[in-house]
Amino acid sequence: MNRKKVGDNLKEKIGKDYDVRRCYLLNSGRTALFLLLKAMKSIANENNREVIIPAYTCFSVPSAIVKAGLKIRLVDIDPETLDYSYSRLESADFRNGLAIIACNLFGITSDVNKLQDIAAKNQLYLIDDAAQSMGARINSKHSGTFGDAGIFSLGRGKNITAYEGGILVSNNDQIAEKIESEIDSLRKSSGLSEFKAFNRLALYSLFLRPGLYWIPAKLPFLQ
Repeated sequence: MNRKKVGDNLKEKIGKDYDVRRCYLLNSGRTALFLLLKAMKSIANENNREVIIPAYTCFSVPSAIVKAGLKIRLVDIDPETLDYSYSRLESADFRNGLAIIACNLFGITSDVNKLQDIAAKNQLYLIDDAAQSMGARINSKHSGTFGDAGIFSLGRGKNITAYEGGILVSNNDQIAEKIESEIDSLRKSSGLSEFKAFNRLALYSLFLRPGLYWIPAKLPFLQ
């Protein structure tokens, strides 16, 4: 199997189905967000270092922000929607803001139209984090394709899983050029690490079969 050809075919398919010009395959959604934030950081004014996120979200989001050398700005959520409390968001101080992240928790899409308006008004990037909402649509447009860039996760338990992996998409050419520079600087995976990942994926796929659930159920350390 030609790995590059498979990857290129997947990127072409995603680009066509999701109507995006740039698509990058990575080892996780967290890495995708980290590289995206680094790219945005390199473009923006040095005073714009805060990333706005909902106060309730996956730990990978603040982790990627800190790893990128940026600051977290929390905004409370609406408990009825798990989306931002927009009254609080609209009154936030964005003077040092770099980006707002739409987190789309549990596949429940954020109000991206409102987020786009807030981002545009305050000259912020909008990141559409579809790690938990791949396949969801808003008025026929895919979650993950709103704003300046979007990310997806192919990790365990996600809507579509490859055991691990992430996807980064964008129609913003300036951001894409910076992303490509960041990707070029990454250490390439070794043959051994890929062999281990393949074996983990094979086992994961095997034990997803209902007829084999009894095997992990019998393991004493899972009791």
